[in-house]
Amino acid sequence: MIRCFGPLIALWTMRFEAKHSFFKQVARHTNCFKNITRSLAIKHQFMLAYHTHSSSLKSPLETSATTCSEPETPVSSIASSCSDDTLYTSTPHSSPETQPSQLASWPKIFVVPKFTYEAEFELQQKNTEFETNGAYFNPGPKLKGVILDGLAQEMMKYTKYPKDYQCEEVAAALTRAHPCLGQLGSKTGFWGWKQSLKYKMQNYRTKLGRLGHPEIRVNSLKHKREGQGKAAANIKKPRKAEVNYIPLHPKGETTESLENERIALLSELKKRDNEVVIKEKMGKTFSHRRLEIVEQRPLIEDFINRWPALFQESEIFKSKGGVKGQKIKEVLSIINVVS
Repeated sequence: MIRCFGPLIALWTMRFEAKHSFFKQVARHTNCFKNITRSLAIKHQFMLAYHTHSSSLKSPLETSATTCSEPETPVSSIASSCSDDTLYTSTPHSSPETQPSQLASWPKIFVVPKFTYEAEFELQQKNTEFETNGAYFNPGPKLKGVILDGLAQEMMKYTKYPKDYQCEEVAAALTRAHPCLGQLGSKTGFWGWKQSLKYKMQNYRTKLGRLGHPEIRVNSLKHKREGQGKAAANIKKPRKAEVNYIPLHPKGETTESLENERIALLSELKKRDNEVVIKEKMGKTFSHRRLEIVEQRPLIEDFINRWPALFQESEIFKSKGGVKGQKIKEVLSIINVVS
């Protein structure tokens, strides 16, 4: 090396350290030092074989070329066609007044929001440069913050606790919408954006928790019960197919006003042919009811006394008919007779 490159003091050894970190990690995880050189060589060959034959080794440019419809289209038209097919929302950020009190389910295709005018203008210029010479763009801290803010606010419409695959879908959608933001150094082309989104969502949850957001506040240490003094203990967040875990109260409503609605609902139950009013009040008090279940954990008997309308036939099966509906009616009639 000295004959080829001169004195070693002038060489940058960071890449050697990065290469060596793989072997240190393998040795730490295997926890076996018998013939360690052979073990490291085998693991290294496995790693090279995996990356050589893995399709995820392709650059974002090659990936976009395989996903677009015309394989023989030039690179510039490929990038432009992929970016033109990306969907955008009408507004960059939605205020709490325009957001619904209940969350929506995670979309099959994530819609990339529009960012600020300056950010969109700069990204458009960089996308044009990418189409001409294939040069990737590394945004500065200010522009990167604007992009992550827009993506995080869009993700908040669906979930406060995104999973790993959801962050990956958002990062992939971003690089499809703006090919210049691809990252050649990563396996997928957007690994860095995925990690940045995770940290951004954590920061957003911290801000919402300080503002008193119900779904975030219930997971804070101040609201843990005795014996659960860890941040990761008994984390309450939506499970599968449960998108509206602890929604916000409707606009203009408070806990006191919704409690008054609950009391009024008890009197409405005594009236005949009053299903429309009952359904409206049940939908209005949904957030109040969910918060009571999660935070107070009442007994079933007490909960039935407070919310008897929830156990009506019209609330239990709203769209069940035919054989299933008849079976449910038979079960409910038996329960009523026993009670």
